[in-house]
Amino acid sequence: MHKRGITILLALLLVALIGLVWIVPRSMFLTAVVEHMCPGLIPASSYARNLDSGNADLTRESLSYLADRKNPIAIPRAIELLESTDDYIWLNAAHYVGACGRAEATPYLIKALRHTAWRADPETVQYLRSLTGQDFGADFPRWQSWWLERHPDASIDWTSHLGFSPRVSNIDKKAAK
Repeated sequence: MHKRGITILLALLLVALIGLVWIVPRSMFLTAVVEHMCPGLIPASSYARNLDSGNADLTRESLSYLADRKNPIAIPRAIELLESTDDYIWLNAAHYVGACGRAEATPYLIKALRHTAWRADPETVQYLRSLTGQDFGADFPRWQSWWLERHPDASIDWTSHLGFSPRVSNIDKKAAK
């Protein structure tokens, strides 16, 4: 009887481990619970796999967890996601790439200062300061001018995919039409 109890316990532990490695990283709710209770328990490789899941919510959340960890495991894929047409995937990709200290994030972080997600501005500004050594606060026009002076041939769309209530001027709205 004692051996049977140990066998059952080991089987339950195995199922829990499989759940942790396979099921939990694919469920936003379970991931949030595990990350809150045991940060770092889910492997970064699971979040990296999620970037190709086709599930926009899972991709956005996975980028956020990778940014918190500053783990560069998925940088190549995140750089591709900077071009996403999803308002929050490119934003989270920019934060992740910026958190990992990669300069490729810079113009997207500048663009992020126009995004609906104004609560992310302090984090965005922190990444910009770290990457550039400059400090223009959350002043988009100053950051944009600084970037364009150094990259006159750069082509970045500063006005699209900024969320439901972008922070763009009427002049920018007319120019985008």
